[in-house]
Amino acid sequence: QDISAPYIAEMARIKTLELFGTDAYTSGLHDYLTIRSDCQIAAGQALRKGLESYDHRHGYRGLLNNLSSKQLEDAHFLNEILTKTPAAEGNQTAAVISTTETSATLTNQFGESIELDMDGVAWAQSFIDINRTGPKPAQMRDVLTTGDIVEIRKEKDNPSRWRLVQTPQVQGALVSISPRDGAIEALVGGYDFTLSHYNRATQAKRQPGSNFKPFIYLAALEKGNPAATLINDAPIVFDDKTLEAVGRPENSSGKFYGPTRLRKALYNTRNLVSIRLLKSTGIRDTINVVKRFGFDPDSLPKDLSLALGSAAMTPLTVATGYAMLAN
Repeated sequence: QDISAPYIAEMARIKTLELFGTDAYTSGLHDYLTIRSDCQIAAGQALRKGLESYDHRHGYRGLLNNLSSKQLEDAHFLNEILTKTPAAEGNQTAAVISTTETSATLTNQFGESIELDMDGVAWAQSFIDINRTGPKPAQMRDVLTTGDIVEIRKEKDNPSRWRLVQTPQVQGALVSISPRDGAIEALVGGYDFTLSHYNRATQAKRQPGSNFKPFIYLAALEKGNPAATLINDAPIVFDDKTLEAVGRPENSSGKFYGPTRLRKALYNTRNLVSIRLLKSTGIRDTINVVKRFGFDPDSLPKDLSLALGSAAMTPLTVATGYAMLAN
């Protein structure tokens, strides 16, 4: 099945060039990948839906441009503006020709006349700041005015209807790995490859936080601590010269729970137990264990912040470690 997987295709192109040089372009090579088409399609849809939902919840940031009435009447100029204004894959740019209280008439770069109703803009509460949005639109002019250049998209379940959309500012990535053999079955490196070639699944390093804790607990288990081991979940203070200030870590709840079984501390992701566990196991011994799961030991901090996932790593690196656990 033919699928759109540009981030994967670019990874394959780069790897092929590494192996065969520029002859790869002319020697008739075929690349066979481990991607599953059903998984790749689902991954792309899931990431886009998640990013769009997050972006919509934070409000409509407004038009891409605004044209005067004279510019709207110049068909050549209007077509040029709409063609040059970037839009995410699946979206179109359009100009608002007129508005009423409950509808708007737009035109796209192909000269099609498009009608938007209030359902198509119902989500577009104005963006105020990261934590606040304006009220729900009461009329079309609360969202659109004549001359606005905006993004629109056909509704998936009803292609005759259009919706106002916007390209999310937030980004993300998704990678799926088979624990059986480590094959990458799906990978999406961002919202839209045409707008950004930066592959966040393989290039963007972020702190995994509590996602890293299972590897801390694994090192403790391998050193002989059974899952029933009791560790005190109590306040801890450490004065590390490499830190800017004295460390006083807390649990996310802000509470302390006293003696806690190792297994319970893991599934409740207790920060203070994780720190004590790392201290007991030893940082060097812990790193010697976790490096077997694909983590670069040189990139891991040599202090107790390791227990809280302070090391920067890519989504692919974290997923690889988890796939090995599952294996």
